[in-house]
Amino acid sequence: MTVETFTHINALNPALPAVDDPIPEGDDQIRGLKQVLVTDFPNIDSPVTATPAQLNGIGMVLLATATVVSASPAAVVDFASAITSAYEEYELHIIDALPVTSGVAPWVRTSTDGGATFAASSGDYDWMNNRSTGSSATVTNGGTTATKLELSIPGVPSVTGTGVCGVIRFYDPGNTTSNKRFDWRISYAGALPLGNQVTCVGSGARAAIADIDAIRFMFSSGSINSGKFKLYGVRK
Repeated sequence: MTVETFTHINALNPALPAVDDPIPEGDDQIRGLKQVLVTDFPNIDSPVTATPAQLNGIGMVLLATATVVSASPAAVVDFASAITSAYEEYELHIIDALPVTSGVAPWVRTSTDGGATFAASSGDYDWMNNRSTGSSATVTNGGTTATKLELSIPGVPSVTGTGVCGVIRFYDPGNTTSNKRFDWRISYAGALPLGNQVTCVGSGARAAIADIDAIRFMFSSGSINSGKFKLYGVRK
């Protein structure tokens, strides 16, 4: 028979070589199989003892996405159906979120009724963040009776290429017996001066002891001009 060609595990045919094949061709098959395993798993130098459940539990699951384009700006971006008790940790990834209005702050609000309403009253949130720029020392800001989680103080420009990028994490949203915790790390090119790099690291909480089943991203004024948003669940 003709010796198989394969590069990766998914190309292997477990029915070959046939039991009546000549020994030399069988040897070639074995050598090929060994080469595939060495190619796909080059750094395995000790036993792998993880169970199937552990292996299947690694990583994150993409639950929902949203894209805003400049031809159709959006006042807010909501994720209102993907947050459940199935995961204890979630991540919202923000990619180049650009405001229509220059000099604004990125905000987050939460809902307990599937996105029908979002908490926006004084005292609904506590937050703080450390803001560092390429030209100044770290500045700490915060709010203890806030109407939102403020990821950064105002300063995000509306110039293409300067938008907000980063990750917001929140924990155990289905739990109804504790405050919901958030932490984040974002960056953007600041407006003063334009292009000055800004990094914000912060944390916060929903003040009420209740679940969270929807999350909203928005700017402090005006609409979202463009950007991509991805919500992930972190496997338990």
